Amino acid sequence: MFLKSITYAAALLAATTAFASDASATARSASQLEAQLGVPAGQFTTAELIQLGEARRENDAVGEQFILSGANRTQANSHVVSRGKAQLSSQLGVNPAEFTTSELIQLHVARRDNDAVTVEFILSGRNRQAEDLATVNRGKAQLAAQLGVDPTQYTTAELVQQLTRWED
Repeated sequence: MFLKSITYAAALLAATTAFASDASATARSASQLEAQLGVPAGQFTTAELIQLGEARRENDAVGEQFILSGANRTQANSHVVSRGKAQLSSQLGVNPAEFTTSELIQLHVARRDNDAVTVEFILSGRNRQAEDLATVNRGKAQLAAQLGVDPTQYTTAELVQQLTRWED
């Protein structure tokens, strides 16, 4: 059952991240997940939406409330390692306390797909570094252009969130 859940979550995560190059598609995917789950727009990350959907699918009221309450974001819970997280990290050969469940799923998918760049990105911890506002890539520039704003004044996540609200 756990491996089915991980496979399901990995498939959802892979499907969601496949749209990452098209920010408006990503925003629509997140909006779609939010609508399906009946949660307010912009309140949860894509990973949290996937985890919430999985918790509801499995009738896991405790897991659902954990995400809805925001308790999953508190530092006090960062040391908690569930059996599933321990099992997945063991299969990946990494310390479960050093990675979030979402990162473990992303790492699993990257290794399965032989994506060495993503594997190294996650293992190095660079995926957790705050985005430098001055850094503007093509995707961020495109988002800002669609909104008519200066891309150096917002993070990519903020631009996606604004675009989602703007399209509603």
